[in-house]
Amino acid sequence: MHTYRLMINPYAFVLLFSFPLYRLIRVRNRLKKELNIFSD
Repeated sequence: MHTYRLMINPYAFVLLFSFPLYRLIRVRNRLKKELNIFSD
């Protein structure tokens, strides 16, 4: 029944998808900074 509630509630759905995306972007930005330090 949890999946049913998720389909009813779009906000929970958005949170589920946006949180990993946000983490991925942060990790990518951190990697870019480290790469810039290495390239100098």
